[in-house]
Amino acid sequence: MKSLGKKLLLLWKRIIHFYADYRVTVCAVAFLSIYEAVYNFFYIFDCEVRDEMLLWKWFSQAKDPDLFFLLFICAAMFTESWLPYSYREKKAKITRILCFAAGALIAGITVGIWSFNEAETFHVFSGAVSRWLEQFSVGYALLLLLGAVYFCHKKSGVGFIEYMLHILANWCVTTAVFFLVLTGVTLVLSVVGTLFIECYGTLGDVSLILIMGLYYVPGCIIALRNMDSNIETPLGKLLIRYVLTGMTICVLLIVYVYLLKNLILWEMPSNEVFGIITGIFCFGMPIWVMAYYYQDETKYMRFLQKLPYALIPLIPVQTYAMCVRIFEHGMTPGRYMGMAAVVFETAVLVIWHFWKEKMERVLLLSGVCVMIVYLAPGINMNSLSDRWQRAFLETYYDKLLTQGELTQREQQRLMGAYGYLEDKPEMASVVEQCNIYEESFASKLKDTGMDMVGYTQTKSHHIWCYQMVDSLDVDGYSRLYVLNENAAYHASEEEKLPVDFSAFRFCKGEDGAGEIVIADLDDFVKRCMAFEKEHPDAWEPDFSEAMKSHNQITLGDGSVLYLNDFSVRYEDGIKDGEAYFEIESVDVSGMLLER
Repeated sequence: MKSLGKKLLLLWKRIIHFYADYRVTVCAVAFLSIYEAVYNFFYIFDCEVRDEMLLWKWFSQAKDPDLFFLLFICAAMFTESWLPYSYREKKAKITRILCFAAGALIAGITVGIWSFNEAETFHVFSGAVSRWLEQFSVGYALLLLLGAVYFCHKKSGVGFIEYMLHILANWCVTTAVFFLVLTGVTLVLSVVGTLFIECYGTLGDVSLILIMGLYYVPGCIIALRNMDSNIETPLGKLLIRYVLTGMTICVLLIVYVYLLKNLILWEMPSNEVFGIITGIFCFGMPIWVMAYYYQDETKYMRFLQKLPYALIPLIPVQTYAMCVRIFEHGMTPGRYMGMAAVVFETAVLVIWHFWKEKMERVLLLSGVCVMIVYLAPGINMNSLSDRWQRAFLETYYDKLLTQGELTQREQQRLMGAYGYLEDKPEMASVVEQCNIYEESFASKLKDTGMDMVGYTQTKSHHIWCYQMVDSLDVDGYSRLYVLNENAAYHASEEEKLPVDFSAFRFCKGEDGAGEIVIADLDDFVKRCMAFEKEHPDAWEPDFSEAMKSHNQITLGDGSVLYLNDFSVRYEDGIKDGEAYFEIESVDVSGMLLER
């Protein structure tokens, strides 16, 4: 037993030493993973049992900590990469503490503002605030991660290409161990789930979260510092020089054959070519750069050293494809990112040509791109796209009203701009002013002889409240009936009963064909529709929780109807220039108490 205790103590010391370089980061990752694992573990229990647990009530009321910890983890990772614990000076210690505090403060402010996203904040719509915060969070986190990698490389004492090889080797080992551990845990849990409990899925989710948070993510972070990996192994050389490089060469040749076919047949390249070329660059360029580390005087290696230049002819193809799409349909965040990718690829090839030994400048270039794309006021991807699409909408809206006609391209731009802007809360006033689907606007177009089919917009909706009845107070009532919607609501088109929620027809009994009971559900339905409009991303539990307090319907004879399940699918909007509303299906059940 003493020998076992010593071995366990030695293992614990090795683990602590392994995590020592990123102690704060690893602790934050571990806390978040344990929190998520405990939260998911509660789903093993039934709803009624879970709802009575004090800890679950705390989990339900607590704000989601994911965003706070993700931002803080990035800040802590940057701090511990910039100021490692080998810097024992008092100034370095104080700076580290201040950086941790600043990271926590920024994360706290971001989450604090986000928590008020259901109300107006700073006199702008809450949706706009959420969108800005999301954009800031992504840009802020990417900058910190790039900074962490940059400082880790600077302190590694090796060239950037060699540093990349060390990271790749470390990640391969970490990933291999991760899958081995995950496979073993999955086998154990499958046996436990089969023999003892019927919630293998939940246990599998919990174990995956714990393995990811306690081993894999910390292992990938710590891999940025580990320069002890052996990158001179024959297997590693084979993998980089021949396997991965050969795969990228094959894909590159296929793209060249495709473009040659387009040139011979004088055809336009498909839009998918842009994404494929970008993928070749993002996957192939790092591999070719790392292969440069194993350079020798063989003809094959001399060929590999020239391989990045094969990407140069593809950049004009990407530029042409993106410019055509922007000219036809305007700027969007995706097209903005496409043009940013073209600029980035060009700059990386310039760095490769002139400063092969200074490839770490790619990290600085990436940081500049992140700042422009996500954080630069007025010219970031969302701001520029919004202004571009707004100009399209206002220009062609005015032209349509003044001239009474648009070309097919202009009509596509108008409808595309409207569709892009209508889901952006900060553009609500512009969309309302230039609403091409309102009845008054459609009626104006009818006088011009325009084809109104092109200005039709309908949306499908699904309202689903379920298990709204927890318990019933039957004091004073003598009878209880289960009600379901009249079977005539599901008949064929010729015999189908029109749905009228002001006089909705129920039937006593589960077969939907018993005694008829008529109830006025109009107020309940209006509340459901209003809730869906205010919460377009709401799920079934959100509807159920919000409508529970409104599910009691008093009937004229003193009886009370409690709606239990309420599912309605309907379609509304503007069709051929006129208001359109149609109920597609209903599925309603409830409990009727009679005196």
